[in-house]
Amino acid sequence: MQKDIENILITNVYSWKNKGDAAIVLCLLDDLRSQFPRAKIVIYSSDPSDIGKYGDYLVENSLDSIIVSKVLKHRIFKKIVISFFLIRLYLFRLFKKIFNTEAYFLFSDLISERILSYKKYDLVIACGGGYLLTRNVTDIFNLLFMVSGCSIADIFSKPYILYHQSVGPFSSKWHINILRSYLLGAKVVICREQISYDRLIKAGITNAIIKSDIAFLLKTADVEDLVNKYKIDPTKNNIGITVRRWMSKKKHQDYLKAVVDFVNYLIEDENNRIFFMPQVVYVERGDSDHQILEGLFDSDKYKDRVFIVREDLSPQQLKGLIGKMKLFFGTRMHSNIFALSQSIKTIAIAYETKTRGIMDSLRLSKYVINIEDVSKDKLIDLFLGIKNDKDYDAILNRNLDILKDNVFVDLKSFL
Repeated sequence: MQKDIENILITNVYSWKNKGDAAIVLCLLDDLRSQFPRAKIVIYSSDPSDIGKYGDYLVENSLDSIIVSKVLKHRIFKKIVISFFLIRLYLFRLFKKIFNTEAYFLFSDLISERILSYKKYDLVIACGGGYLLTRNVTDIFNLLFMVSGCSIADIFSKPYILYHQSVGPFSSKWHINILRSYLLGAKVVICREQISYDRLIKAGITNAIIKSDIAFLLKTADVEDLVNKYKIDPTKNNIGITVRRWMSKKKHQDYLKAVVDFVNYLIEDENNRIFFMPQVVYVERGDSDHQILEGLFDSDKYKDRVFIVREDLSPQQLKGLIGKMKLFFGTRMHSNIFALSQSIKTIAIAYETKTRGIMDSLRLSKYVINIEDVSKDKLIDLFLGIKNDKDYDAILNRNLDILKDNVFVDLKSFL
């Protein structure tokens, strides 16, 4: 008989500064509170400044924060540090299995303390996200590091769940084979779109189920002060945009030029107002949407026509602000979810298959373009197409209701 769940650990939290990831955490907390009302919940985050961001919930530094924070800007050193940790964790597992000894001498006191802490939890949940993928051969080390919390839970015979995940793509077929044992060891792997689910089933992962991204259920906050500050006039054609850095320098510049050229096309219509939204503002990790836009729209040509929202908004505020738009072009996946969940016409720029998977689930796949294929002309074609699509709203709302009804999982049934 499964013991009562009194202490729950949420791992793999990235940062409050990524509003999509923070939205998942907020919705996950609501879900856990409803299912385990008396449980104490602790969050391990890679961002030390997350402490205090989730109300009364305790936030502590994750292994990611402890181990790699000092070598973040040095990719080779980061891979070396991660590899060294993974080797020691493997040896720790062997000592535990063969000698029933916990070999904390392999680690520093700080890492040992974090590993030891897993013993006090009755359930470990890897927060939802899109981090289970590889873009090159050496990314396998990052992938294994991302599931190290699951590995530690398994060492101490603690049940773990992978919550609302996107899985893949993988640069090599053998990557998912290495990942298989960690996935099969979970009580359940919850996929948030069909592409991930199909990938796992094909790989023989029999404990996968498919649900919808829980961030569709994020509540909104009042944003009247922001509406007034940025002069968002409901009689105008307000268009929201998110951008991100993803590709090589040359391809990124091509993508950014296409966005700028497209904005120039849009503002030829005096009724259009453009609002760039701050989906990620994690400057410390070089992951900031503001930095990408610096200097691009500074001339008088764009005054009172193009706005860059610079506040560090809460996920609820950001969703509320996106809700004031009439049309949305999103490169950041969760900015699209924030728009779609409010029945706003959305065109998605896909940097990973998870974006296409979300749009597929809403039967809106014709309004997705891969980030590598973005050009001014293609964006204009999509813009004109969605403006004249009389069926879009009906398709979105019908499938949105289905999607929202398919979010929750009875976690207790898997324990």
